Amino acid sequence: MRERAAFRTTEALATVMAAALALACGSAACNAISGVDQLDFSGTAGATGGGAAGSGTAGGDAGSGGTGGDGGTGGDGGTGGDGGMGGAGGTGGAGTGGAGGTGGDGGTGGAGGAGGAGDISYDIHCGNGNIAVGVHGRSGGSLDSVGLICAPLAGDGTLGTAFQTVTAGGNGGSPGSVICPASQVLVGINVWVDDNRAYRVELLCQTVEAWKMSDMNLNVGSGIGPANGTGFGVKCPMGTAVVKIAGNADSLVRSINPSCRTL
Repeated sequence: MRERAAFRTTEALATVMAAALALACGSAACNAISGVDQLDFSGTAGATGGGAAGSGTAGGDAGSGGTGGDGGTGGDGGTGGDGGMGGAGGTGGAGTGGAGGTGGDGGTGGAGGAGGAGDISYDIHCGNGNIAVGVHGRSGGSLDSVGLICAPLAGDGTLGTAFQTVTAGGNGGSPGSVICPASQVLVGINVWVDDNRAYRVELLCQTVEAWKMSDMNLNVGSGIGPANGTGFGVKCPMGTAVVKIAGNADSLVRSINPSCRTL
């Protein structure tokens, strides 16, 4: 389409030019001078881009260039490069340990044990007309308290109904009591002591008539308290029997000393 348009335009231009020359010169001589007859209007427009100029004869003007072709389509954009690798994470610093928690309040202390007011001396007596026939009290790890079991003594050596006296010491341990066999009286005791405390008291018994005649052949009765520490015996002189115990005690029995009277 562009080649044909270029040809028609060139041909029309030549006709116009020839007419102009004819008017100006009015003769064939003017045509010879101008060289119009020698112009070659057969030039072909370029196929693409600017057209090739027409070939002119000597002295003739060159033909106008063809119309430039359309610009080519732009190429596709290049593919984007891969993203860079992320850097390695930094090494974490060592954390500082948290402050220790505040300690809880201390628990309430337990109630203290019943303590004695130091070593308090005691003196427990059966009373007039009575004689000891046994002991009673409390014991656990040692002897906690001690007292006498007494009975009225008749002139003929017979015994009346037994009874218990007060005790010396504390309220720990378990209660217990021991008594001589029937018709026998307390003529002595075996005692176990250690570390300034009494652990056990044991009975030494005999009848009134037998004890008036000999201090041999004593009957060893039962006792209260554990047989810990060192044991030793204390007995009344022949013909006498226990009527009192004395010693020291607080919450525990610290010592026991018997006292005797004539039967």
